[in-house]
Amino acid sequence: MRFIRSIALGILILSLMLISKTGAIEVTKVEINPEILLPGDVADCKITLYATTDEKISLISFDSDLEINPKLVLGIGEISRGSSYELPITIKAKKAGTYKVEMTIVGNTTKKQIFNVVVLDKYPSIILKKTKIMLNEVNEIGITVESYIDIRKIKIQPLFEAEPSALYSESSTIDGSFKFLAKEAKPLKFRISFYNGRNYHEIVQTVNVDYKESKGVFVYPEANYSVLAIGDVTPITLKLTNLREDTIYRIVATATSDSYREVKELAILEPKQTAILTYRFSPSKAGENEITFSITFDDDLGNSYSISKRITVRALDEKAVGISNLEVERELDGGLKVTGDITNGGRSDVSDVVIEVVAGNDTKDFFVGKLESGDFYTFEFRINAEKGVVRVLWSNGIGQKFELERPFEAKINAVKVESKEGFPYAVIAAVVVIAFIAIAVINAWKKRNR
Repeated sequence: MRFIRSIALGILILSLMLISKTGAIEVTKVEINPEILLPGDVADCKITLYATTDEKISLISFDSDLEINPKLVLGIGEISRGSSYELPITIKAKKAGTYKVEMTIVGNTTKKQIFNVVVLDKYPSIILKKTKIMLNEVNEIGITVESYIDIRKIKIQPLFEAEPSALYSESSTIDGSFKFLAKEAKPLKFRISFYNGRNYHEIVQTVNVDYKESKGVFVYPEANYSVLAIGDVTPITLKLTNLREDTIYRIVATATSDSYREVKELAILEPKQTAILTYRFSPSKAGENEITFSITFDDDLGNSYSISKRITVRALDEKAVGISNLEVERELDGGLKVTGDITNGGRSDVSDVVIEVVAGNDTKDFFVGKLESGDFYTFEFRINAEKGVVRVLWSNGIGQKFELERPFEAKINAVKVESKEGFPYAVIAAVVVIAFIAIAVINAWKKRNR
């Protein structure tokens, strides 16, 4: 770019050097603005004449393939010795090339001056600093302009939806960037407008880029336990990895099932960054329980996206807490002693455990509190009734409440005999000794009668 402008300036200087400096009038300077023209441009040219002696100029004419106005200048008159005269003209170019302008000065003597004008058919071009574009992502591309001419008041407009809608520069350089969502693979078009001198230009340029498919957001839900009892709780981890090249915002991850809904949120997830969210799920029915994870997020331009993943947790047809080893014994006073175990067979702890025994109008309860996974609690109640119900109530790790009950009834002859003086071990021992003696006597008698 600078090289071509230097060539144009060199051509102009060489043209001036070729002029004979003999005589009373000399051309000391030819200024062309702009220095290099585009086809159709008009240049403002200022020619400086210097008189070494008093000189009377009758006319100046121009001969060229360019349009020069005026081509003939009359009535300049006398230029005093040591004085200068500036002659303004305009030059219009129609097509590219290097043009010769021959200037004839008629004064006391006739002299010719030749200078050249360069017209290029090379318009400014847009240069992208990034040519790899990701589909369905927000791409930020840096942009600048390369020009062989000295342009001003540059404006670049993308002919597609982007932010900002245009870039501006008053100087000869421009450096900025655009953000846009690449929805389809097609060349990018830009409108570039600028001034070359006082000449306004507007062109449309197409830039080919390399499109790549977005890798999106990786979503991986995993339950710690795939088989549970009803009411048991399993943690579920949701891994989110942003494989995109852009940042995503306002991430909302919602887990839903038949009677379950849990929402987690993230403000931002940078490219290649991973976030792990933890949920707690409890199946409400036996069989297959499907959990759907719905993820929504926005890109930098406010466009919304959604992804969904599903996993299945199987629930056994039983509850996490059970009643086992239930026994009923009748006391000597006619009442019943009810014993048994409350067992947490689930994989998570339970809390607020309460045991109740209900028999008619008689109700007794006991607060157990927390029962860890795999733990049990042995209970014992005495009631005055023939039958009743043992009921256990509890809350799981996510606050859901459950209950389970088992009926009981006194068995016939289920009487436990007790002595206030203790168990008669001595009496039983005496009976056993007498029995052994009797057997020995009988065996001796039999041997004697043989």
